[in-house]
Amino acid sequence: MPAEIVCCVGGGYCEAKNFFLKQLTRVLSEIKIPLNSWKGVVSSNFVFAQGKELFVLGTPRFNPLEKKETEEKLLENLRNFRTAVIIGGDDTLKVAKYIHEQGFSVIGVPATIDNNLNVQCCLGYDSAVEKGTEIAQGILQLAMAHRRHYFLEVLGRRQGWIAYGIAKNLNFPVILGEFPESKEMTFELIKNKEYSVTIVAENFTETEIQSEKILRDEIGNPLLRSSQISQKIAQEFAEKGLETRAIQGGDILRIHLSRIDREISLILTKEIQRKISQNDSGFVLEVDQKLKGIRKKSFSETLKEKFVPPDLVKEHFQKIEKSDEK
Repeated sequence: MPAEIVCCVGGGYCEAKNFFLKQLTRVLSEIKIPLNSWKGVVSSNFVFAQGKELFVLGTPRFNPLEKKETEEKLLENLRNFRTAVIIGGDDTLKVAKYIHEQGFSVIGVPATIDNNLNVQCCLGYDSAVEKGTEIAQGILQLAMAHRRHYFLEVLGRRQGWIAYGIAKNLNFPVILGEFPESKEMTFELIKNKEYSVTIVAENFTETEIQSEKILRDEIGNPLLRSSQISQKIAQEFAEKGLETRAIQGGDILRIHLSRIDREISLILTKEIQRKISQNDSGFVLEVDQKLKGIRKKSFSETLKEKFVPPDLVKEHFQKIEKSDEK
């Protein structure tokens, strides 16, 4: 049996993944990592992970299962390793699930700022919300000074979790795809105010724009931010008499690390070390919401998409209305 461990980090970069990798190399010092994520696995371009920064190693988007040739190379090159620790979101964990089904030893780590996996804690999500909250607070100062209504568009792909998290932290209106009525409810909330900040989830694009008109990334996912839905909403509200501006938060949310994501990383690395020593694999590790426990979860269960429940959004608007009445 091969002795070496490989760590594959897929999906978009975020500082929480970088911190996690550093902690993992502290407990598994001989671990290897591919350059340029899955591209490095396919080309057998591996280096020792100790002392490496994830942003230097690279995390370009690439689907190794798209072609038969790259799929075969993926499996061939992973045979040189005892266990693969695979970190990422839905696209990455779909590859991990496939590798596991081919008989390989795999441990999955749910890590995506989008929070769209069916687990209690996605590594990177809390950091993105914390950074977005900081940005939104700054925009509120602009809104107050200029007496305008600002619309801050944030990432999240097909789910509005980041937007909801920021809006909940600050008691701001939120417009997101899971609750299309949120746009009209937001207008009713702010139409008589001098200024406001509304958080807009990029997934609202799918509510207003035909899918064939939306650009795609390297592996076929919709580039929702390219449609600039916040700009369209700001223009629509301007036509109704409000002074508006739109801002896109974009990838700036990725370059922050929160205390909670630090704790999640430490919990995960300790458990991965234990599982590898026990030759235990074939699952995703889920940290509970209170950061008090960790459990194994199947790849199939983890990959069920998690959307913001409309009832949560309704409750949020009710809370804003009550605070406005005071």
